[in-house]
Amino acid sequence: MTFINTTTTAPFTIPAVNSSNTVNVADATGIVAGTYLQISDGTHTINGLVTNVASLALTVKTNDIILGSVGNTMASG
Repeated sequence: MTFINTTTTAPFTIPAVNSSNTVNVADATGIVAGTYLQISDGTHTINGLVTNVASLALTVKTNDIILGSVGNTMASG
C-alpha cells in the first residue's frame, strides 16, 4: 500500500457522502484519479476518492465522514 502525504491550501466545506468537492493541495505528485485519500485537519476527517486532478485542485468524492459532520469547515494545513 502506498501512502501519499500532502497539505491542503484552502479550507473547504465537508460535503455529504457520495458528493464531491474541490480540495486544493500544495503538492499533487502521485495523486491520480482513482486514488483514495484520508483528509484531516485534526478535528474533522473524511475518506474520499479522487475523481479528477487539475493541477493542484483535486475533485474528491466523500466516501465516509469519520470525524465531523456535513457542512463543517475543514481547515487548511
